[in-house]
Amino acid sequence: MSSYTPLNLSSGDINTVLNAAAIGDMTTFHNSLSVLSTRENRSALQILVQVRNQDGENVLHRAAGTGNTAILTWLLEPTNFKLSDLPLRLSLLTQRKHIFGQQNFGDTPLHRACLTGSLTFASQLLGSSSLLPTGSLAGMRGNAGMTPLMVASNAGHLPIVQKLLSEGAIVNEKGPGDQTALHYAAMKDAVAISAELLDHGADARMTNAESMTPTALAMRHGKAGARALFQARGLYD
Repeated sequence: MSSYTPLNLSSGDINTVLNAAAIGDMTTFHNSLSVLSTRENRSALQILVQVRNQDGENVLHRAAGTGNTAILTWLLEPTNFKLSDLPLRLSLLTQRKHIFGQQNFGDTPLHRACLTGSLTFASQLLGSSSLLPTGSLAGMRGNAGMTPLMVASNAGHLPIVQKLLSEGAIVNEKGPGDQTALHYAAMKDAVAISAELLDHGADARMTNAESMTPTALAMRHGKAGARALFQARGLYD
C-alpha cells in the first residue's frame, strides 16, 4: 500500500499534531503519532506526510511559523530513522503549502522561516546537506514564484539574507513581475539588505516587468535610504 493513500485523519488528529509541532511539545507529538500509527497501520513518517491543515501547512510550516526547532531537530537526526525513511524525510522538508488545490505551488517551510525571521530554523534547514544537495532548498520557488532570498529581502530579515547568500542563493534570479531580491529590498528601503545584496553581486541595472531598475524604484517611491545607498555606490538611473 502506498504511503500516499489518503488516511482517515480527522481535523482533531491533524490539529493535535500540528499544534504540538508549533510549540515543540515532543511528548504530545510522539504520543499522538503513536496512536495514529497504530490506528492506521502506518509508520510515523507515513502519517506525517499527510498531516496538513486546511491551508496546506505541514508540521514544519507550523514550526517555522513559531521558530520552534524541536521537530526539525528530530527529523534531521539520522539515528532516529531507517535508511528507507529518507524519501519521506525529504518530502517533509520540501513540502509546499497547497495553493488553489495545487500541491506543487506554494511556500516551503524555508519560505515560512524567511517570512517570520526565524534564523535558527532557517539555518538548520539550510544545513541539512546530508539530506539535500547544498543550495537546493535556497533555490526553491514558493508562492507566486518567489525564492527564499526574495521573501527574506522583502520581509527585512538581514541575518537570514546573509545566511541564504552564504549557502549559495542566486542573487539575481527574477521572480513575480521580474523583480529581483534587490528590487524587493529597495522597495522596502532596506538599506543594510540592499548593501548585502550588492556586495554579493546583485545587478542594480536589472529591470522588472515595468522596465524599472531597483534604483529607479527607490527614486519613484521616495525610498531615501536605498536611493542614498545606490548613489554612494555610483549607481544612477
